[in-house]
Amino acid sequence: MEAGISRELPSYAGNGEQTALLPASPAACQVATSRTRFWILALFCAFSCLSCWQWNSWGPISESVGAAYPDWGSSRVALMANIGTGIFVVSVWPVCWAVERLGLRVSMLITCFLSTFALALRCFTQDPQLFTLLCTISSCILGVAMSMVLAVPPLIAVDWFPKHERTTAQAVIFSMEQLGLLVSYLEPLIVRLPGPAVSVAVLRDDISQLMYIGTGCSVVLSVACILYFPSRPAMPPSRAAAVQRMTLMQGVKTFVRSRQLWLLIVCYFACTGPAFGWLTVLNYSLLPLHFHQDESMWVAGAAIVISAAASLAAGHYTDKNSGHLRRTLVVLMLLSAASFYWFLLLFEGTIPFSKWQVYASVISSISLNFASIPVFYEMAQELAWLCPEVVVGGMLAFADNISATIFLLMYQLPSIGLDWVPYVLVASCALVVLPISCINVSYVRTGLDLEGRDPVAIDGAAAAAPPAAAARPGRRTSCVSVDIASTAATALRGKMSSYGSVVDPAQLC
Repeated sequence: MEAGISRELPSYAGNGEQTALLPASPAACQVATSRTRFWILALFCAFSCLSCWQWNSWGPISESVGAAYPDWGSSRVALMANIGTGIFVVSVWPVCWAVERLGLRVSMLITCFLSTFALALRCFTQDPQLFTLLCTISSCILGVAMSMVLAVPPLIAVDWFPKHERTTAQAVIFSMEQLGLLVSYLEPLIVRLPGPAVSVAVLRDDISQLMYIGTGCSVVLSVACILYFPSRPAMPPSRAAAVQRMTLMQGVKTFVRSRQLWLLIVCYFACTGPAFGWLTVLNYSLLPLHFHQDESMWVAGAAIVISAAASLAAGHYTDKNSGHLRRTLVVLMLLSAASFYWFLLLFEGTIPFSKWQVYASVISSISLNFASIPVFYEMAQELAWLCPEVVVGGMLAFADNISATIFLLMYQLPSIGLDWVPYVLVASCALVVLPISCINVSYVRTGLDLEGRDPVAIDGAAAAAPPAAAARPGRRTSCVSVDIASTAATALRGKMSSYGSVVDPAQLC
């Protein structure tokens, strides 16, 4: 059974004393939602969609780009996607630092500029060698932009959305990232399939036209961000949002020291990276089943659309049913493993082949796998309460990008073929079920937002508050549950610099 939702207030110990971070009385913390949150969400979703589309530019048109530029084989196409994930691994922590230090608006503007510059590089020439060089540089810069896309969603959710919308907001962002992959799989509508009637010059013109479209979209989004994209609302949308977080380094240290978080990270690393990487090079797994890029486009497109809907459904369910994160993840992983196994049987010819089974197995496996992403993020934020949200998002994104990088690097070894891919996908979901079942979630953050209301029932039983934990003097801890009565006797930090509000410590008494 998962741990109950705690109604005790969080604190952390520092400088030899235990300090409460939020008033014991809900009335002492004013919260309000802003309609601007929908503009922020829409703009960031559009940027996420564009970034994922451009990151996966080459896989869906692999046959065409290979004919237009002879040096572009399967290894080159996989390398272009892999460069972005590799650069992300290096840049994610500087990006997290920039967001914490400069704020969301400045960081977003810098990211938009980098993205526009990177996409413009692809438009300069059709010379094969120079084009390959500029595309490689562009992929490196886009990797930095992807750091913003993947690390910031938890911060946007907690700073702009109330408790009952947080996971759904993250699910919307992740869904738009998946729709960005869908846009990439529509590229064959612009770039023609190579054939006797299609010359190399025509293919290169089609590819250039595609590059111009991506650059134009980036320019439009950059202008929109310049016009209006505030870092945060005037008032916090929830009590949890008003709590002062640790510094970035304190959050990273706390995250690294938590065994529960490491177990969650390992599970996320194992199950999401291979599936995401596979989707970018899906053509190569479907080609032995006689699916060419024009038909693979529809398989991948259907999988992405349904996976986006599944992600939204999982996020909405999590918002409406607090306290069932572990159970939800176990069910999703079991169903995803079963679907990948179905595709494995088709791939090996163990069961009779039919096109509808290929569609069904690919769509169900990808959808169920991607539906787990917002649930993983929500569980990580519960476990890492008081760590900055960019640390949580950065660590999770770091894990799945490492995993996807390793998966795509295997495509650089042509001697091993591609028969191993379905087996890895099945194992990636099946092997994490038991570790996920061992994770214990206390729901302290959820309990803070529910303060003053009846505790939520967990697994059919009433939630019980966990016993108070004692803080060691002089040592910072990520989350220490403190009895509300004793919290009233401690001093509230007189600074909630995020929103400029100062609460009189006398309100605690």
